[in-house]
Amino acid sequence: LKTYADADLLSRRGKDEAAVRAFEVFVGQSPRGALADRALMAVVRLRAGLGRYAEAAEVCRRVAGEYRASPVAPEARMQAAAFYEERLGRFQEAVREYEALMADYPDSPLVEEARQKLRRLQERIRG
Repeated sequence: LKTYADADLLSRRGKDEAAVRAFEVFVGQSPRGALADRALMAVVRLRAGLGRYAEAAEVCRRVAGEYRASPVAPEARMQAAAFYEERLGRFQEAVREYEALMADYPDSPLVEEARQKLRRLQERIRG
């Protein structure tokens, strides 16, 4: 828990690169710990803040894959889709993430938003 607290403190102090490393160390030490999913979502936020959207999207996919039962997993899918669509222009990957969110978490409050974004994106792809 101290490693998590240290990483969080680094993040709050604006030491984003060091915070990313510290959160990753925390997850490495306790990959099935109660805070591992949240630590990875902190990595997502920090990497996005550093403009490293592809890396952030991959961490989102890791959260959704390795922590499927986590309450943050649907948000991780939505974030990955947003990075692919809005920041990376990788529309087919965004489509896959929206579809995975709807299939994997049909009761999530994010499903309707994902459905709307997917519909809009598919129209954009078709031109």
